[in-house]
Amino acid sequence: MGARSRWRTPAIVWGFTRLAGLLLVSGASFYPQVDDDVRYHYYLWASLLLRHGLLPWRSFPVDYPPGALAVMVIPGGVKIYELEFIALAFLADALIAAALARSESDDAAALWGWLLLPVLLGPVMWVRFDVFVAAALVGFVLALERRRWRWAGVCIGIATLLKVWPIVLLLFMVGLVDLRGWWRTMRAAILTVAAPTTAVLAWGGGS
Repeated sequence: MGARSRWRTPAIVWGFTRLAGLLLVSGASFYPQVDDDVRYHYYLWASLLLRHGLLPWRSFPVDYPPGALAVMVIPGGVKIYELEFIALAFLADALIAAALARSESDDAAALWGWLLLPVLLGPVMWVRFDVFVAAALVGFVLALERRRWRWAGVCIGIATLLKVWPIVLLLFMVGLVDLRGWWRTMRAAILTVAAPTTAVLAWGGGS
């Protein structure tokens, strides 16, 4: 019963804030539309790849590293694409909240900070890549907390494939964890980044 009650309040807060966010992002309120990136950038890339057979990075510019391919293979017209993207963003958001709730740390500040983040950011958090980067970074931190170095490396590698800058966080690990753990994390991160990047270059994305 104790564990259930511990989850109840965060689950209610998550549901309430995300319902409000869904109304905002759908335009069913006074809030201005914030989904231009999904409509005019991410969907355009998906359409050029799936409908016209053009190669990203080679045939048309993409502002993100190879992890952007993940949103280029979402099928459907612009409205369907938008719904699918937002649904995936809400799923990533829910996974972050669940992971933080299950954290072994007794400090609930991170969980409540995430639950209340939409109050500060508004619905923009569900129509950008950043929520997926955040999911990977939360996985990175929780893996470090459990001293699961390889998983930490995989998570920071995934985050890097979406936004590049997260790889810099490995520099801040120096001195905070033992050297063997740092090297394991670094190797896993390099392999995670190298595999899809090499595939994109071989595909013609670097031409």
